[in-house]
Amino acid sequence: MLMAREHWFDLRGYGELDLLSTRRLDALLCYSAQHDGVSEELLREPMRVYHVGDIAAPEGMSDTPKDVPSFSSADLLWLVVQMRSLGSPILFNLDDWGLVDDSLPESSFCEPLATSDAGR
Repeated sequence: MLMAREHWFDLRGYGELDLLSTRRLDALLCYSAQHDGVSEELLREPMRVYHVGDIAAPEGMSDTPKDVPSFSSADLLWLVVQMRSLGSPILFNLDDWGLVDDSLPESSFCEPLATSDAGR
């Protein structure tokens, strides 16, 4: 799903949950957007956008870490039913979500090209 910046901020981004990230969390954001009045647009060829799916764990490793809770289909269904009954999205992050209160330093690994060099 591509989403306008204002909708992303209205919904406070992805829920910052201590859960294993799965496609169900993507679906939760889509349902929240729908219940916030965001309309969906089907993109026709050649403007298709593809979702990069879950990446399997390397051979010999468990697909699911045992100490991280997961988000089940039943969890998603329960939350969608709640949004439908309330007629509004469920927001998982507080007003100060993300890095809103942090000042992050900027750095560059290379010098920008001089304006006169840009056309060469």
